[in-house]
Amino acid sequence: ITAVFNIAATGVTSSMTRNVWKNLRTCLVWALGLIIFYATGNPDLGEEWVVPASFYILLGFAVMLLGIFIYYGRGSRANSAQQLPS
Repeated sequence: ITAVFNIAATGVTSSMTRNVWKNLRTCLVWALGLIIFYATGNPDLGEEWVVPASFYILLGFAVMLLGIFIYYGRGSRANSAQQLPS
């Protein structure tokens, strides 16, 4: 099912957009795991916030998101400059 969705998403947008969503999906799964752990109180479900490891994970996600924003910011400005009439 995931492969079919990936092919459909690439056909509608681009492979770069699909890769961004894959990275954001990882962030959402981790956040959902934290929420489930603390909402249920069951140690078998979700993931506990562990110091300092969880801060390293959060820092990694922040670096990844910053890279995505920088890449798309530069790409959209470059595309806009090319499309302006001379």
